[in-house]
Amino acid sequence: MNPLLETKILPITPPGAIVDNASLTCAEVDSLEFDWVDFFIYLGATDVAMAALKLQDERPVFEIPTSTGKLRRYQRVGVLQFTLQGQPMTLGAFVPEGEAIAQLFVPFADLTTGKDTYAAGRYLDLFPTQTGLYTIDFNLAYNPYCAYNETYDCPFPPSSNRLKVEVRAGERAPGAPIDGKPGA
Repeated sequence: MNPLLETKILPITPPGAIVDNASLTCAEVDSLEFDWVDFFIYLGATDVAMAALKLQDERPVFEIPTSTGKLRRYQRVGVLQFTLQGQPMTLGAFVPEGEAIAQLFVPFADLTTGKDTYAAGRYLDLFPTQTGLYTIDFNLAYNPYCAYNETYDCPFPPSSNRLKVEVRAGERAPGAPIDGKPGA
């Protein structure tokens, strides 16, 4: 189990800095000058799904709009099929056009998008397996860089990657309210 996922709010540590959070009191952590990354409380296996992915022989190219108004070309190399919250789901897995499959890019949106999570969606990265079976751990869902700096060029999730459930796991939107109170 990753101890970072058990923490509700994590600091972004400046490069080269070493911080032993276990030895700091809450007041000491609050006094540090860090930008904060806010995560949903880790609930374990409720936010994890096993998915099957069959790599496609045909790999259609999608022009995916980005946060800066550009289009990025991605190939859909397959579709992840899984069950989440008792419902069958699918998410397209992509790689930049013309690149080898070293890592699968899975942008997605869900019913928390724009409320508790970043309005442009979140991302998952998966590494290819020999079995075609994947663990989709939504606790590892992260915001694109443009959530923190609008000059970054971030692809939006395609409409086929919009889940019709709330995924209350992974990274939350910067400054999103926590239980109705202002966020960090």
